[in-house]
Amino acid sequence: MNFGRAIGISSISPQGCYSRPSTGTLPAMTTTHDALLADGSPLRDTRAVPLSDWTLAWDANRIPVRVPSAWEDYGIPRAFEGPCDYLCAFTATPEAGTREWLHFGGASYEARGFVNDAPVGVHRGIWDSFCWDITDARQSGENRLRVQVIKNGGATYPVPKVLSGFLPYVSCAFGGLWQTVHRFQTGAAWLCDLWARGDADGRVEITGALGGALPATVRLTLHDPDGRLVAEARFDADAPQWTQAFQLAEPQPWSPAQPRLYRLVAEVWHDGRLSHRTETAFGLRTVAVQGATILLNGQPIYPRGVLHWGWYLHTHAPNPDLQTAERELRAAQQCGFNMLKACLWVPSREYLSLCDRLGLLVWLELPLWLPQMDTAQIAHATREYAAIVRQVRNHPSVVLWTLGCELSARFPSDALGELYALVKRLTGSPLVRDNSGGGECYGGALQEYA
Repeated sequence: MNFGRAIGISSISPQGCYSRPSTGTLPAMTTTHDALLADGSPLRDTRAVPLSDWTLAWDANRIPVRVPSAWEDYGIPRAFEGPCDYLCAFTATPEAGTREWLHFGGASYEARGFVNDAPVGVHRGIWDSFCWDITDARQSGENRLRVQVIKNGGATYPVPKVLSGFLPYVSCAFGGLWQTVHRFQTGAAWLCDLWARGDADGRVEITGALGGALPATVRLTLHDPDGRLVAEARFDADAPQWTQAFQLAEPQPWSPAQPRLYRLVAEVWHDGRLSHRTETAFGLRTVAVQGATILLNGQPIYPRGVLHWGWYLHTHAPNPDLQTAERELRAAQQCGFNMLKACLWVPSREYLSLCDRLGLLVWLELPLWLPQMDTAQIAHATREYAAIVRQVRNHPSVVLWTLGCELSARFPSDALGELYALVKRLTGSPLVRDNSGGGECYGGALQEYA
């Protein structure tokens, strides 16, 4: 484990940092990673350029669309599963030693990518972001990008066979590039996982995973809620996984009353050049359970939650513009609520960032409801769960996790146990529940693990 320099602290010893027992946000310090933690592709670079203007093509139809959006927003019948083609052009100026990437915030459900007619990737899953390496397919000058999408809800991907959530039952299954798309370059090395965990008294652990060429140099800088540099570290990494610890002076905890956010900037340097740069906000907060009481930063907190299905009148996907999102979140707070339950859907990083900034607690319920999955489909859902958790676990607002809703004996209890162990391991949270609500009315009780 590496120990960084916290500005204003003369020395840091391992014993001084870690003699306290963990009560919530930070589990026992560990450098354990597994194959489900990261797929090897980079996190979105801070210098990424959005791709917003596309042509949507199906049958003989061609219409201009803005991404992110669902294709039902443009009048395509809800019963149509696709395929639809998203067409876009971009100009590339390749530099020696660089790699070119496309980052997708979310696509529903199956996405197949082609650059200049060469295949560059396939992804299946609605809620997890993904990245494709297009280095070998790009060319100097103008490039043609085509993403072919098939949505869930049809004969190819029936709703109960995939992580569809609840929206197909209260609205419809939605299709298309419903989250942002970005393009960026990296050098030979990059970060494919970054997790910042902090507790209320200033203990911070950052774990990461590197992809590409090693060794590489990692540089971390932490900034407090006022923008001041409070800690930094620089180290050489010979192995993909690493851990860096800090003990911050004068910590400013995150809470609903005072939602103070720290900022972590992470850079990867290779052969003397900046290869990859990403950043994330995070909070210092400690979640614990004492009997039937939830403690936040050592103080009892009573959750008063509003349930949200992700359903909107003006869009078929749960991707409201930020003005709409902030308006609804502030309205919930004005009505006396301090928590939002994202029921069987995964909000975007922008939506959860609003919850972080406004101090609204989030109960994230992963999108498993009335599943009818075989062994291979359960294995795929497990990989999706790992990816989803990785992309949202930095948000301090997310304090409670459930693996699904009203699950019955139709879902194998051993698979539920594996999902429970996975989410506990990837979050370190004391508030993980395997089943939200009983499934007795849907085919019998299920053995539960929490």
